[in-house]
Amino acid sequence: SPLIAKPGDLITFQIHFRNIGDYNVTNVRIIDNLTPRLIYIQGTGQITAPNDAGGALSVVPNKEGSQMLEFRLDEPLGGGKSGSITFQARVR
Repeated sequence: SPLIAKPGDLITFQIHFRNIGDYNVTNVRIIDNLTPRLIYIQGTGQITAPNDAGGALSVVPNKEGSQMLEFRLDEPLGGGKSGSITFQARVR
């Protein structure tokens, strides 16, 4: 959101993830590289995971002159389980 973004617009992103296997997976990391046209809005990253398991977010510069967001789940992701990540970014 929105479909057409202009400089200064705030965009909300939602990433869905799912373990399609039957076994738990550990050390789950979800990475999103933002384009140079976007800047992450500090404090907007939220993880919704099974059993209210949380996670951590780190934001580091990427090679494109923008930012890389790395979300790490605190607990293993069970077989067949899913969740989502939301965050906001501003268009430069």
